[in-house]
Amino acid sequence: MNILFTKKLIFGLILSFFIFLIMELVLSLGYAVVKRDFFPYGKYREMIHVVATDSYDDKKKLEPGEIQSGKEIIHPYFGYTYNFAKEPWRISEYGFIDPKSPILNDTDSLNIAVLGGSFAAHICMYAKDALVESLQMLGSNVTITNLALGGYKQPQQLLILNYLLSLDAHFDIVINIDGFNEIVLPPIENIPAGVFPFYPRQWQLRVANIYEPEIAIKLARLDVLRQKRHQQAKFFDRKYLSRSVLMCLVWSLLDLKFMKEEYNLSIQLHKLQPEDFSRPSVTGPEFSFTNEDSLYKTLAIHWGRCSKLIDKICKSNNICYFHFLQPNQYVDGSKPMSSKETAIAIDEKHIYRASVIKGYPYLRNVGTQLKEDINFYDMTMIFSNNTNVLYSDTCCHLNKNGCEIIARRIGELITDYVLKVDEELHRGISLSQQK
Repeated sequence: MNILFTKKLIFGLILSFFIFLIMELVLSLGYAVVKRDFFPYGKYREMIHVVATDSYDDKKKLEPGEIQSGKEIIHPYFGYTYNFAKEPWRISEYGFIDPKSPILNDTDSLNIAVLGGSFAAHICMYAKDALVESLQMLGSNVTITNLALGGYKQPQQLLILNYLLSLDAHFDIVINIDGFNEIVLPPIENIPAGVFPFYPRQWQLRVANIYEPEIAIKLARLDVLRQKRHQQAKFFDRKYLSRSVLMCLVWSLLDLKFMKEEYNLSIQLHKLQPEDFSRPSVTGPEFSFTNEDSLYKTLAIHWGRCSKLIDKICKSNNICYFHFLQPNQYVDGSKPMSSKETAIAIDEKHIYRASVIKGYPYLRNVGTQLKEDINFYDMTMIFSNNTNVLYSDTCCHLNKNGCEIIARRIGELITDYVLKVDEELHRGISLSQQK
C-alpha cells in the first residue's frame, strides 16, 4: 500500500513538473510572438523586489497621520514627513528621502536644497548625478539635499526652508520645482472634504483618524491590505520563482487584485463627507470661491506669493533661489506623444487632468509676473519637440531619462545665471578700480 502510494506521488510530481515546463514554454513563446521580444524577467523581478522590500512591520499599529504608503506621519510644522524609524537607511531623522541630515554646515561644498513634491523628489532620486554634473562649473564638490516629498505643496516648501534655517542649516542654492500639486490637489482632496485648501493634502485623514474610530478602522484595513501585499511579494521574491514566466504572471495577477482592493478602500476614504470632519483642527478656516476660475486664480496667486517669500528669505541669507514650474503631459502642446507613451501617460478620465487643463494657464500667467522679480523658469514646454517616451505614469511623473533632461536643463540655467552674475560683478569691480 505504501509502495503504491509512493509511486503515485512520484508520478504526480513528475507529471506536474512536465505540465509546468510545458506552460513555461507556451507562455514564453506566446509572449515572444505577441510582443516580439523576450519575456522581461528583470522588470518583473525588480517590481516584485520593490514591493517585497517595502518596510512594513506587522506588529506595529499605524501612527497618527499614517496614510497613503503607510510611511507618512504628522509633523508639527511640515504637515507630514516620512517615518524615519521605518527606513533609517534612506530616510533622515527630519523625514526626507535622503539619509543625510539637511542641517549642512560644510562651507567647502556647494550646498543645494531641492524643494517640491514627488516630481522634485524624483529628480533627486533618479537624476542626482545629472544635476551634479551640470553644476560642476560652479564647484567641484556639489551636495544635493532632497527636501521634497510626495504631495507637498505651498506653503510647505516655504515652512520647511524657514524651519531648517532656524536650525542653522546652510544652503548656497535653493531649487524649487512645483506647481502641479498646488493647482491640482486642493480641488480634488481638501476642498471637497471641507478642509482649508492651503492645509497639507488629505489633512482630514491625517488628523480625523485620531478622533474618529470609523476612519481609524478604514485606515487600519488599508494597512492590513498593504501588509498582505508585502508578504505575498516576499514569497515570490525568490530566484527560482521570479525566473519563471508563470510565477511572474501569477504574482502580477494577485498583486493587481490587492492594488484594486487598496484603491477601492482609498476611494471610500476620499468620499467621506465634510460632516464627518467637523472639528476646527480638521477643517481649518472657512474658504469659499465664486467659481472654478476664481478658485484656480486664488491657488496660483498663493503659489506665486509663497515663491516670492522664499526668494526674500534666500536673499536675506545670501542664498541663490531658482523656481521652476514643472511640466505635465495634460498641458496642451507640451509634448508629442507616441502610441507607446500615450498608453503609459494619458488617461482621459484621470482625476487630475481637468485641474491641469484649467489651472496651468493661471500658473503660467503668475509665472510671467514672477520673472520680473525672481529667477523663475517655466518648464512646461521643455518636451515640446521630444518624441521619446519620458513620462512614467498617467499623473505627472517622469522616467529616469525624463528626470535627467529636467535635471540637466536646471543645471544649465543655474550655471548660466551664476556665471553671468559673476562676470557682471567682476566687471563692476574693474570699472570701480579704474575710477
